[in-house]
Amino acid sequence: MRPLRALAARCLAAARIAQRTEDASRFGMYKECALHARWLVDAATAKHADPVQAQNAVRGMVERVARHEPLAYVLGTQPFGPLELCVRAPVLIPRPETEDWTLALAERLRSAGPLRILDLCTGSGCIAILLAHTLRTTDLLAVDLDPACVALAAENARRCQVRIATRRVDLFDDAAMLSLGAFDLVVCNPPYIPSCDYTSLHQSVRAFESRSALVGSHAENDGLLYYRRLVELLPRGLLRPSASPFQLVVEVGAGQADAVQKLFAPIGGCAQWQDPWGHQRVVALRS
Repeated sequence: MRPLRALAARCLAAARIAQRTEDASRFGMYKECALHARWLVDAATAKHADPVQAQNAVRGMVERVARHEPLAYVLGTQPFGPLELCVRAPVLIPRPETEDWTLALAERLRSAGPLRILDLCTGSGCIAILLAHTLRTTDLLAVDLDPACVALAAENARRCQVRIATRRVDLFDDAAMLSLGAFDLVVCNPPYIPSCDYTSLHQSVRAFESRSALVGSHAENDGLLYYRRLVELLPRGLLRPSASPFQLVVEVGAGQADAVQKLFAPIGGCAQWQDPWGHQRVVALRS
């Protein structure tokens, strides 16, 4: 096992250097690669009892990483809070900043009692599933336009042994949205990257993750398309009075929080939550 991990770590470190990684020293990079190698070996040996098959599997995984494929896709899973979620391209990989605020929200909702929650743009289902895992009495509906997302969210709910409903819904279809009924709380991690910034994203993101799950621009190139849509929908019966401390909780991109709060101001008072990396990451509409 150790020689296999060492080989994988050396290969990964060489691959990172070849990719001209500039955000770490070679020593730091090697330490990171050693950790990633352990994960790759563990994943390979879990699937293949035969050492030769496991070695071939690790080599294949390293080659995928060298081609810039995100490690989460190579491993097939991604931690999210206490959960281990399945991930596969092109469904967006859950990010640490999303994990951070979802855990914080779950804690704030513990004393609110049973709630009906709508998770828009659910992707892998990470937000809805973590809330359902924490708040066992909560009624959760997770929706997305992409059938691949709906299928993966349902698969992850079964994997994590939580009960959520999943449905394919177009956020921009008035009839479909209003047919969902009223909710105590809406949560959403929408596409919010301006289209002009898309080409600046890392190659691994552009090559493997869904562009439509990332870019939130249309006529206005500011990434705020989905927040404007929420402003249209919220006063039209999507929310109901409840014991929830928040009516809406949305993730926003770096530098967008003030603009999003201004959009929601006519509906009610808002709070901003900072992530551990110093960005105002969430705008929450208070009940």
